Amino acid sequence: MEKTLRQWVHVGLALAFLYWVAIIWDLTPELRRGLRWITTKGFNIGSLRISVKLLISVFLTFYGAILISRLLRAFLERNIYPRRNWDPGIRNAISTGIHYVIILTGLMIAIHLLGFDVRNITVLAGAFGVGLGFGLQNLANNFVSGIVLLLERPVKAGDVIQVGSLMGKVKESERGPP
Repeated sequence: MEKTLRQWVHVGLALAFLYWVAIIWDLTPELRRGLRWITTKGFNIGSLRISVKLLISVFLTFYGAILISRLLRAFLERNIYPRRNWDPGIRNAISTGIHYVIILTGLMIAIHLLGFDVRNITVLAGAFGVGLGFGLQNLANNFVSGIVLLLERPVKAGDVIQVGSLMGKVKESERGPP
């Protein structure tokens, strides 16, 4: 996370330096015209105009949601959870729930930027439901089962489970919660 943040700071500093050079060389009007020309290039799909500017906006919105989610989870892990005597399963459930809400919000904003009326999202939800009915039943079942396990916590990290002659110990994922 810190590496990603550091990389974005370097990109921002490089862009600021390039803009400073453009100001010194008095290239600002040409730079603005060039950027305007690049960002307005695109094509039409029906009444929707897909441009570089739109694609960058959608990407940055969704990436921003992911970044905010990661930052908030790191803040919780470092500052809030150590002060509370909560079970690791509760911590994981809270972090995962917050992650899903932030990602869903970012996705809704990105969809709105693309020109879709968010109020009409029920049509997409219906199409998604039909897709689940035909081909994604197993995936949806596993996702819902995972949420139920997070909320009810019948199995926690450290528990020993035996199925037939197989025995195993539950451990948290090495890469952490999603």
